[in-house]
Amino acid sequence: MKRVKSVDIFKAIGIIFMLFSHTALCDQILVRYFNCFYMPMFFCISGYFYHDNSFLKVTIKKAKALLIPYLGIGLLGIFIDCVVVNPGGIKISYALDALFIHSYNIPVVGAIWFLIALFWAEEIFTILKRTNNKIIFHVGCIAIAMTGCSLRRIFFAMHTDYVRPIWNIDSAMTAVGFMYIGYLAFMFKDTKIVKCALNLPKYIILPMLIVNIYLASITYITMWANDYKNIPLLWINGIMGSIIWYSISKLIDNSKILEIQSLGNLLAYIGKNSIIFLCWNQLVLYVFKKILRNNAMWPKTETETRIWFVVFFVFTLLALLAISHINIRRKELTKRFKQYITKKYAREN
Repeated sequence: MKRVKSVDIFKAIGIIFMLFSHTALCDQILVRYFNCFYMPMFFCISGYFYHDNSFLKVTIKKAKALLIPYLGIGLLGIFIDCVVVNPGGIKISYALDALFIHSYNIPVVGAIWFLIALFWAEEIFTILKRTNNKIIFHVGCIAIAMTGCSLRRIFFAMHTDYVRPIWNIDSAMTAVGFMYIGYLAFMFKDTKIVKCALNLPKYIILPMLIVNIYLASITYITMWANDYKNIPLLWINGIMGSIIWYSISKLIDNSKILEIQSLGNLLAYIGKNSIIFLCWNQLVLYVFKKILRNNAMWPKTETETRIWFVVFFVFTLLALLAISHINIRRKELTKRFKQYITKKYAREN
């Protein structure tokens, strides 16, 4: 499927908001606002671009795209935690527990919980879709999503501690709802209501943004922990934020102003390499924070905190851009090497 630049810009905005949140230095109101939709929006995108296929083909494709990076980066994070952060050698039982059971506890690179949650969400969504029964599909998506986001409340009502299932399946169940919303947006993309929602007029965006920020300030959403203070606001904020920022992404993409076009190109590049930014951002942040602490440069006042937040953000972004460029070059060299081997083999035979 051909890439859509506005979608890449949209993904990049989500990645940048994720970086803001992961610095843990920025204003908590902003963190609450960013959390309300920057993960839901990625699940909506997955639903919008969902390609119906056999369960086996979907599983193999998503295992390559999501499980391999999850295992690779997860092992790296565990190694760094056991050898660098908490020296004492790698504890096999700890590594296996973090990777295959309590994946939300993976240290240093914890953001990769998203990969495993997306994998399970895709699997659940595909199973429902392959029933070829519209009632089962629609009712199933809604029921699973509402069960997922209500699990903590169900355990609370039973007067017992919340026991999370393995591999963030509870977060994946909630994510199925956002995938379903994205899928419906694609199915009805030619209707007036969806066209209007995905192309908000400029004079509507600002008032909606103010409302969205206010609603986010009175609640909290943490998809990695599957913890929601207000369940209706989970869906309202997630959908509203996604609509607002996708419309802004389209405005950036369609702008005739040279500077905005340049910004759009940079954002599109980040969006294309969003998985690199997702997997590596916390490791890069850890290195920067380690350097500050080792040199007694950790911020002590509110002013210093805000200054270092800007420094963190800029340096992390530059480092991730460099890593993504290296990854692209690696893929190009690997492709050329394979072509060379294939041609050489053909000549010899």
